[in-house]
Amino acid sequence: MTTLRTAAPAPATSATSSPRAPAPLSALPATSLRELDARLFRYARRRAPSDDAARELVQRTWLAAAAGQHRFAGRSQLSTWLHGILRRKVADFYRERTPVRDVRDADLVMAPALDAACDARRRLHRIAAALEGLPRPERRAVEGCVLEPRDRREVAAELGVGTGYLRCLLFRSRQVLRAA
Repeated sequence: MTTLRTAAPAPATSATSSPRAPAPLSALPATSLRELDARLFRYARRRAPSDDAARELVQRTWLAAAAGQHRFAGRSQLSTWLHGILRRKVADFYRERTPVRDVRDADLVMAPALDAACDARRRLHRIAAALEGLPRPERRAVEGCVLEPRDRREVAAELGVGTGYLRCLLFRSRQVLRAA
């Protein structure tokens, strides 16, 4: 005979209290706060350029946690929540230190790259025009062997020429295209 066990009824809670309401930071024992502070400092020290900067980041973390402790819902450990705050404070720290560049500075840096891109585009247009100006067998040889890389024997058979003559067609075509 199998017996079924039933769980004990859950204790009644008032409508104002949550079953997992976290304790406020001020209710934590001093030893826990010191341990958390040491862990936060070690985390910050690995990411900050100096001990002073790490201490400042930890201090900002504690201030933000105290100001926003009402948002801590208790779905994670307190240390995880504090590390998340500290991680964002570290990102803010480096974001503040990064100089904002003026658009004119960016233009000076980008100008050579833009000039090179424009030159390359003009060169491609000249090559495309030169390719259109090639005699039909040479243009089809370039299209078959260079633009659509296919087997040279297949392209030679399509053009009705031998592979040696196909090499001559490609050589002449490349000379014309290089000059463009």
